[in-house]
Amino acid sequence: MVIVADDIPRSLFAKEEKKYGKALYHWKIKDKAEASAKESDRMAKEIEKQVKRLISRIMRSAPK
Repeated sequence: MVIVADDIPRSLFAKEEKKYGKALYHWKIKDKAEASAKESDRMAKEIEKQVKRLISRIMRSAPK
């Protein structure tokens, strides 16, 4: 499970993490409801960077 927001507490999802035994990633990416194109681009690039990191982590831990 991935939380992509800087204003949502990780603890809000603690029950789901325990219930399903899934990893919980909290990417504190600053978000604005009325973001400019430049700000939206910054957020998209940060999300892309985090996704690539997560894929790399999954690939390293995958059984061979």
